[in-house]
Parts: sequence; C-alpha cells; structure tokens
Amino acid sequence: MQKLDWLLDLLQGDLDSAEKKVTDTVPTLEKDSVLNLLAIKLLKRDYEGIISVSERFLEDQLDIYDENNVKILEYRLVASILVNDFTKILDTLRRIRTKILIISPVSTLAHKIGSWYELLSEQRVTNLRRQIVQDYLKEEPFSKFALALITKLLRNDRLSGLDPVIRQELVSYLIALMAQTPFAKEALIKLRQYSTGENDYNLLTAKGKVLFFLNKPTVALGLFTKAVALAGDMKDKFEALINISQIYALYGEFKLALEYVKQALLIRQDPIARLLRGAILLNIGSYDEASLAFRALIQVRDKKIKLLALFGLSECYIAKGNFRAAFDSIWKAYMLYPNELVRIYANVLKRCIGS
Repeated sequence: MQKLDWLLDLLQGDLDSAEKKVTDTVPTLEKDSVLNLLAIKLLKRDYEGIISVSERFLEDQLDIYDENNVKILEYRLVASILVNDFTKILDTLRRIRTKILIISPVSTLAHKIGSWYELLSEQRVTNLRRQIVQDYLKEEPFSKFALALITKLLRNDRLSGLDPVIRQELVSYLIALMAQTPFAKEALIKLRQYSTGENDYNLLTAKGKVLFFLNKPTVALGLFTKAVALAGDMKDKFEALINISQIYALYGEFKLALEYVKQALLIRQDPIARLLRGAILLNIGSYDEASLAFRALIQVRDKKIKLLALFGLSECYIAKGNFRAAFDSIWKAYMLYPNELVRIYANVLKRCIGS
C-alpha cells in the first residue's frame, strides 16, 4: 500500500507530498518511479527539475528501444522546449535521431501479412488494411503533446537567432517529427526558410521522410539516395539506407531492398533494420531465415517491434502450413497488445487449426 501513497496524494492535489514520497523510491533506479516523479514535476511546472532528474538516468549509450528511456527523453525534451534551452533540445533529439529520421518498417511487413485474407470478406480485408496503417505505420517516438510543442517551437521566431548550422540540424529533426501530422506541408515551408542548401544529410533525410508521407515516395527515394551519396563512407547514412530499402520493398523490388538493408546492418545491428530484413526475407519466401530474424527480435524491449516480430513469425509458420505454431505466435502478440486486429488474426488461425 505504501507504494500507492504518492498516488493518493496526487489525486488529492497534494503534489509536494506526492513528489517527496516518489523521490524516496528513485535512488533504487526503478525507471517507473523516475517517470512518476517526472510526471509530478511537470504538473508542478518544475521544468528545470525535470531536466535535472532525467539527466541522472540517461546513459551515454542509450537504448532507444527501451520504452522507458524514450519516455524519459520526452520529458527532457518537453521541459527543454518550455524553458527555451535549445542546446538541450538538440542534444535530446540527437539521442533519438534514428527513430526520428526513419520510416517505420511496418509497411513492408504489412505488404506480406495477408495469407489469411482469403478467409475473410473483402470489406473486412479493407478494414484490416486500414487498421494496420492507422495503428502501426503512423508511429512516432513522442506523444501528441510533445508533437504539439514541437510544432509551436518550429513556428518560434527565436530559431532565427541560432547558429545557421545548428538551426538547420534542429529544424531537420523537427520537420521529420511532423511528417505524419496535419502540419507536414507547413514543416517543409519552414525547412526551406531555415535551410542553408540541400547539401546536408539530416536535411535530405528529413525532407524525404515528409515527402514519403505526403504520398511522394519516388521524390523521397531520390532524396534518400542523394543523402547516402553525400554521406560517403560515414556511418551517418544508416537511416537513409533503411528508408531506401523500405521504398524498394513497397515497390516489390525485394532484392534491391535486401541489398540496402544489408548495408545498413553493416553499420550497426539495429532492431529496426533487423525487423526490416526479416520482413523482406518473408516477402521473398526465405521463411527459415525470416523466422530466425523474427525470433531474435522477440527479446527486445520495444513492444511494437516485438509485436511485429511475432506477426512476422506467425506468417512464416502459415507459409509452411504450421497453423498451430502460427496461432501460438499470434496469441503471444495478443497478450502483448490485445487489440481488434490481433484478435481477428488469432481467431482466423484458430479456425484453421480446427478445420
């Protein structure tokens, strides 16, 4: 009961008492306690306190696929925006730049997920495809509240006073975050306003991401390709390689897509790159290799990656006619993320087992 005392104080409006009780648990390094403390400090508008606490728990080599780390980064970003600390805003965005600049690999996996559609009506298939896009493809690392602050920041005249190189990097991250919001076109206008020319990797990759979500994948592909060429041998081209791979996969050019994701994996074994590779292997019928790729991702801390890996693994089993194993995988997905799409998928597989 003692662990809930702070919550009772919070509900009664006693923020000071709630903060004190949560603070007593923070030295144990439980990130749940840290997040509770940051939430209370946000309610108290103690923005400097948020920055101070968050920085105690952000390692130099931060695992951005740990959802708690991403939440702590979001609190730090929000507080930094609210106190106009552009140095800390940029540092926070740099720490999560991979998630900011890449296109989610969900679309490639969704391209294949469908061997069970023949068991459903055409209307249900259309609804499921729409839900895949709405629930999974439109994914950003930060909440709508943070995105609203980012939109406001991009409209802030104080950006004009920043060093042009710093401003261009900052604006590149901001517009990439706005790619899937109603303000994507406005973001491109701001990018033109603040850019010093299209000879920058971050700018090209961010612009390409926005244009991809504005339904201009061919233009986006050109920008990503230019970004890779500009980066040369630098390791900074990871995100553009992933995005190029995605677009080729969406066009059905899976061999090309595989080549680009392999280049990305040579730079680093990032979970998103590994998920994309698994999805491409699934699409070209290399089910054993795809299964190995998906199984390795079930242990990651990011819930969405784990969920998609279970979807992909289930598809591999379906392709090989093992509906029992497919059902087991999708049931684990349902336990992880019990929504309508996963439930329908599980029911379809259950009927296959019984038939």
